[in-house]
Amino acid sequence: MQNWRLYLALTFVVLVSEAIGQRRFSVGPGFILLIPMLYALVLGFLLNPKFVRFLSPERLGVVPALTMLGIALLAARIGTTLGPNLKLLWSLSWMLALQEFGHFLGTVALGLPVAVLLGLGREAVGATFSLAREGALAIIGEKFGLDSPEGRGVLSQYLCGTLFGAVYFGFMAGWVDSLQFFSPLSLAMACGVGSVSMMAASAGSLMAIHPALKEQITAISGAANLLTMMTGLYFSIFVSLPLAQFLYKVLRRGRSDEKVS
Repeated sequence: MQNWRLYLALTFVVLVSEAIGQRRFSVGPGFILLIPMLYALVLGFLLNPKFVRFLSPERLGVVPALTMLGIALLAARIGTTLGPNLKLLWSLSWMLALQEFGHFLGTVALGLPVAVLLGLGREAVGATFSLAREGALAIIGEKFGLDSPEGRGVLSQYLCGTLFGAVYFGFMAGWVDSLQFFSPLSLAMACGVGSVSMMAASAGSLMAIHPALKEQITAISGAANLLTMMTGLYFSIFVSLPLAQFLYKVLRRGRSDEKVS
């Protein structure tokens, strides 16, 4: 039991998160729902060896393997819900395909102008052409290099998504649902953004609000996430990245800046 401290810390995080349970706070016309997974993310971050000496960095080498095990179990759980809901997924097939435009073009159309307005240079291209997950790092690294301005942009966005993405998505899913403007199943589809942790946090919030729709929410969010992971790489290469480069040139016209290759 060389890693007993790690297992003890994980047990502590789970017990404390479950003991706190769900908490709901009113924010404007809606509310934010806090679920145990969000507490676990925060507690896990605070137990980093840089903050607490209980865990040593040398003993954390097993964490990636444990994370992959957890993701595999989650993927298997999602897979068991797809079969019974195939009819529902088939009826949503064209909507599942169309949401890809929102996932990637939305980040460019909305994020890039704001990034340029805030004064970012070519970093804006790397930061806004996608949700900046692992596939985006590979694309930018191959085309520009991660030490380029575009590389710094995608790396910064990747780190922000890793640290705050799941927490933010968990907050937003519950709050948007509380406005009662969108169907819970449409929001479940929006949970599948190509990140397992973000999908789990946002879908978890929806399932806590609509326990009767738990199976449908799990199936739809899982299918949307899988589709995004499968098609997102090609969509980013051939559509969203060229569009981001073109829009950046238009917005930066007349200003001194390095040319986007």
